[in-house]
Amino acid sequence: MVSIELVVVMGGTLLTGGAGFGGGAFIGILIQDQIQTHIAFDGTLSNGWMTA
Repeated sequence: MVSIELVVVMGGTLLTGGAGFGGGAFIGILIQDQIQTHIAFDGTLSNGWMTA
C-alpha cells in the first residue's frame, strides 16, 4: 500500500482528487522500479529508505 502511494506522489498525480498528468504515474513506476532494483543489487541501503 505504501509503495502505491509513493508511485502516485512521484508521478505528480494528486492523492486527493486524482488530478494530474496521467503519464506521470507511469514514470513514477519506472523510477521506483529502478530504485528498488539498485537497492536489491547493491544491498548497502537500509530498509528505512524504502518506507514512507
